[in-house]
Amino acid sequence: MSLTNVLVRAALEGSAFSGEQVSARLPLELGLYSDQTEVLLSSLHPSAEIKVYGPTAALSTVEATSTSPDISIQESEVYHGFPSFIKYFISVAQASAAVSASVSISSSSCGQSLLIPVTVTHVADPSAAKLAAVAPLGSLEGGSSLHSFINCYQTMFFTLFALLAGSAIIIIVLHSWFSPREPPYHPAFIQRTPPVMSLNSPETNSFNNSISRDAAGVVGEAEGRIEELEQQVSDLCTENVCLKEQYQRHLATCRLQQGNSLSALGAIKEHITHEK
Repeated sequence: MSLTNVLVRAALEGSAFSGEQVSARLPLELGLYSDQTEVLLSSLHPSAEIKVYGPTAALSTVEATSTSPDISIQESEVYHGFPSFIKYFISVAQASAAVSASVSISSSSCGQSLLIPVTVTHVADPSAAKLAAVAPLGSLEGGSSLHSFINCYQTMFFTLFALLAGSAIIIIVLHSWFSPREPPYHPAFIQRTPPVMSLNSPETNSFNNSISRDAAGVVGEAEGRIEELEQQVSDLCTENVCLKEQYQRHLATCRLQQGNSLSALGAIKEHITHEK
């Protein structure tokens, strides 16, 4: 086995500091390492694989042995790349009883050895063991199936709710876009319907009474005005008759005066002719 020192030096990246730098030397041991610290075998799983890592020079002189004749170890693969390793196949011949042994992997070049304990358990009835192993799995699957069933229903309800909400939103948007809109009117052109009053209400009775009184007053005034107009018409007729009589007398007077004037004018003309 050899030790190699690794120098670790601390420095600040991008710094131009030229003072003393802090460093340390760490020992690095190049040896054998395994990916497992213990191997468990049984009648259900009678074999296993382990990997041993190490330098190529150390792996070239590795020897693997077992402390029990029932446990065999065979080399299955060697890899010399990085990282280099050897893969071993460990199996048990007969798992009729519980066995505790160990596998020793040593290298003569580096003087290091790995001791990996191997435990073999015996199962009297493999089918019972399978049933025992499947029972908790079945219960787990039942619980998982129930959980998946609940999750499935939750997903279905959520999807249904999302579809209904989306449909409602689409219907509202389409109705707001395509529904006929009434043009806005100015308040001055809006016709307001007067409130409808009942015929037997006190307000209606008082309103009707006031209308009756007003109508009676208007009718009385109209009748008085008609009588005045009739009186004026009769007076005008009487006055017209008087004026016609005066006009006739005036015409007669004018005719008489015209006849007298003509007779006087003729007498004057005759007198003038006699004198000549």
